[in-house]
Amino acid sequence: MNISVDLNLPNPAQTLVYLLIAALVVATLTGLVRAHLGLAYLIVVPLTIAGEWLFAHLIKVEVGEGLNLGGVPLIEALLGGIFFCLLGLVVYGRGHSRRYT
Repeated sequence: MNISVDLNLPNPAQTLVYLLIAALVVATLTGLVRAHLGLAYLIVVPLTIAGEWLFAHLIKVEVGEGLNLGGVPLIEALLGGIFFCLLGLVVYGRGHSRRYT
């Protein structure tokens, strides 16, 4: 069994790709669950970016062929972003969603 840990931080181009993916994931998931986070966006977006980086580089989850954009594996980043965004929505989205009757 070969286990490796890669702690290299992303370069500015990769950071921009992570930020764009995080914005897309957070906007989509908050719209689906109808959560109104307010200032919790300041916590959920960086949490989503951290999840993307963890799944793509540290944990190295490999899915499929490996579609890359600017050196960022997109499928792994999306999986990490969705997982950590849902985690953030569960923790910080409680009591902040409005029910329309």
